Amino acid sequence: MTALHGLARNPALPPSLLEPLAAIPELGQVLARRNGPPPEAPPVVPDADGFFLLVCEDEVIHPDVFVAQNSATSPVALFRLTAHAEKSVRLALASRRDLPAAAYRRLVSDPDPEVAETAAANPSLPVAVMEELINSTT
Repeated sequence: MTALHGLARNPALPPSLLEPLAAIPELGQVLARRNGPPPEAPPVVPDADGFFLLVCEDEVIHPDVFVAQNSATSPVALFRLTAHAEKSVRLALASRRDLPAAAYRRLVSDPDPEVAETAAANPSLPVAVMEELINSTT
């Protein structure tokens, strides 16, 4: 999967950008499923004290994931986190709906395909970033 696969799944993709994507043969099946139900985001569940659980199925969650998910984190800090070494932090950012355009731009170009695809599928991805992504690959 690639960022273009995520973009093809993005429900906010303007109709004007569907044509260039339809010209890419490997995206045919993804585009055909566009009207299906959207995938559900995993729930973020706080514990009884209001703190997030740091352990999930024996996997320790990097503390910066919570910074990435926090609505009070500044746009500058969010942008800096897009270059974080931990994939889980970048993945948490990729599904946020309130990032600066520069952060989305960096995430759709992430070397990890899952991060890039998740960012490209984000309905809040700015149209300008969508256009840049299509133009850079066609």
